[in-house]
Amino acid sequence: MSNLEQNKQLVLRQLPPSHDVHRVLAHGDLVVTHATVRDRGVPGAVAFDLWRLADGKIVEHWGDQEPWVEQTAHGHSQVDGVTSIDQSANAEATRKVVEATVTIILVANDFSSLTSYLAGEDYVQHNPRFADGISGLAAAFLASNSESAVF
Repeated sequence: MSNLEQNKQLVLRQLPPSHDVHRVLAHGDLVVTHATVRDRGVPGAVAFDLWRLADGKIVEHWGDQEPWVEQTAHGHSQVDGVTSIDQSANAEATRKVVEATVTIILVANDFSSLTSYLAGEDYVQHNPRFADGISGLAAAFLASNSESAVF
């Protein structure tokens, strides 16, 4: 079993039985989990957790939960979509795209080049308050940051 797979398994053993895990990603010493959290047998929240491991032990953990929403702005659930990883993809190139996307959009608050980073109107949103597509993302950010967004 690879070190990444061992890290995933270590993290998965820490999650309570109420977590239905949809995605587990590992890169280097980091593991990310995306799960539905059941409350009395029904979805109560969606959890996103980031774990850092060292020497086979969890040394840091960050997490957040979003309440489960039956009716979303985009019409699909907070957890649906692709769950398998394309093993042929270039991990370093993907990391660079993700880092640039976060830096440009979430840090610099610059939405002028969304089409360079996201799949246009095919972009699938999982935030229950935002519509799909870059138009939905831009509208949501514009509404919440109207004075600081750059378009």
